[in-house]
Amino acid sequence: MAMRLGVAQMPCELAAKTIIPSIRAAVAKILVEEYGIPRYRAARLLNTTPAAITNYLEGRRGSRFLDKIMNNPELLAIIKKISKMLAEGLENQASKDGLEYQKMICTICSSVNPLIEDREAHLTHVAAIHFKGETNT
Repeated sequence: MAMRLGVAQMPCELAAKTIIPSIRAAVAKILVEEYGIPRYRAARLLNTTPAAITNYLEGRRGSRFLDKIMNNPELLAIIKKISKMLAEGLENQASKDGLEYQKMICTICSSVNPLIEDREAHLTHVAAIHFKGETNT
């Protein structure tokens, strides 16, 4: 837990407010720019609005960790895999196959979250709680 201006901030708070939007921005960028998916369809795939997609693409939303995600080859590969799953309509299949989709999001988040000091310990903890003891990410 980190203190900022006298307020304790938990890793998941930071994730919800800034990291998840950065992940969505990265996926939106790949969907629209590499797959040529219209913004309206990208919005449906990401369960958001076309205006949010525009904000992601123009850097008004989700920019805080975007460069860190897009410039890391490991994280970019995960973003591209998520984008491919969404573009090809495989997101439902992934959730049936051991929650692969959510695990990828957790891997990215724990990699860029500055409030997580021990990534492997965090991923093991998250897996034990959310993925019924599965520890492979």
